[in-house]
Amino acid sequence: MNDNPTQPTVTDGAPPKKKFFNSSTVTLALTIALYSMLFILASGYIVSEYIPKPKATFTAPPPVAERVEKVIEHKIKVNRNKSRAESSSRASTVNRITSTGKSNITMPESLQFQSQGENFQAGLLGSGGMGGSGFGSGSGMGSGTGGIGVGKIQFKFMGVSGGGERIVVCFDISQSVLTNMGKTKYDINKVKEETQKLIESLHVLTMFGIIQHARNWDAFDRNLSPATPDNKAAVTEWLKTKFRTDGKSGSGWMKGEPNGIQSVLKGAFNMKPDTIFLVSDASYQRSTGGSGSENVPWQELTKDIDALQKSLPQPAKIHFIGFGVKEDDKKEMRKVISRNKGQYLEIQ
Repeated sequence: MNDNPTQPTVTDGAPPKKKFFNSSTVTLALTIALYSMLFILASGYIVSEYIPKPKATFTAPPPVAERVEKVIEHKIKVNRNKSRAESSSRASTVNRITSTGKSNITMPESLQFQSQGENFQAGLLGSGGMGGSGFGSGSGMGSGTGGIGVGKIQFKFMGVSGGGERIVVCFDISQSVLTNMGKTKYDINKVKEETQKLIESLHVLTMFGIIQHARNWDAFDRNLSPATPDNKAAVTEWLKTKFRTDGKSGSGWMKGEPNGIQSVLKGAFNMKPDTIFLVSDASYQRSTGGSGSENVPWQELTKDIDALQKSLPQPAKIHFIGFGVKEDDKKEMRKVISRNKGQYLEIQ
């Protein structure tokens, strides 16, 4: 035992152990660690504040009206391209008389188009005149009854006034009709003159057809022809040389089954008209085989016309100009004309 308190106590000869982690050391370490964390957090905040954040931008969708206009504009372009394609396709099927020189067709000064969305209206005065009724469909630039798309051409033929763009005139040249014509101011030669006036009055954008018939039938052209100067001149020549005035069918004329007015109307409707004129005495017969004949039943004729109307985009108006019509036939013909929205006129 060491009695000197100033000397360290030695146990078994081993040196005394030193304490590295006293309270002062731990406090210092915690202080350094705390300040380091505060420094790191402060540095991150400063850096985040220094780097500017991009401002959010918002793009508003186009107005509803603008989107609707674009949709309408797209539809108009599609419809125009479709109409042009259909017009070109149909035009290729029409046999037209063309001039070898350059055309000098001049549109009238009164032609004025006013755009109203997808519709166009026009007023054409002179050459039969035109009233605006918007687009048609079919042949030409629009959609409707195969019209030209600029309105209905106004015309007058032997006292019947109307409007149309695709006109077919069917003349009954049988002997009974010619006889009845001779009893009025309109003999067959006068009828030819009135037909010439009608064709001359039509605007160049109109399509027309002429059919002459008894039991069989013949046409200026099997398709509608545009009312161009060349075609008008050709009609004049056709009326002089081809139009029959002897009451008989010509050789090579079309023979239908059954023949007579039913076959004639099939030929007329195949031209896709919007207006048909029937010039006759309304006494229609057909062959029954051999040399026999019979009257065409009115009920059957009405049924046939109804079926033919369904082949058109829109029903055609059928007008009648009669000579020497018997009372029974007059009653039935009036029903047919009324049913087909036409005018009935009888020349006395």
